[in-house]
Amino acid sequence: MSANTNKRLVAIVTGASSGMGLAITRALLERGYRVVANSRTISQSRKLKPSADLVLVDGDIGKEETPVKVVDAALKHFDRIDLLVNYAGIYMPTPFTETFPMSKANDALDRLRSGKARYRIVLANDI
Repeated sequence: MSANTNKRLVAIVTGASSGMGLAITRALLERGYRVVANSRTISQSRKLKPSADLVLVDGDIGKEETPVKVVDAALKHFDRIDLLVNYAGIYMPTPFTETFPMSKANDALDRLRSGKARYRIVLANDI
């Protein structure tokens, strides 16, 4: 928490619907943060429910409009952003015994560059 107890810290967490993203979201809420949580269909989550301290924003973080929606939600509901946890990931199912073809590796890198890199840029410009 900040020195000013009237200003609770606000976090944005991407990839918040499962795994480490979910655990981080819960941990931040337990520590008094207000959180804007994002994943493709987070509003349908059975594990997180919106509250005065938790705003859920649906959307693919790799699409240009989603980071803007996430930042807008944080500023609208909490008037600030103190922390970004960019935990959204890409799952590309491939049988273990199958060699990971270079085309899939290049596709994964392209998706990371176009999604996560753009997300950081949009957030940096919008904060």
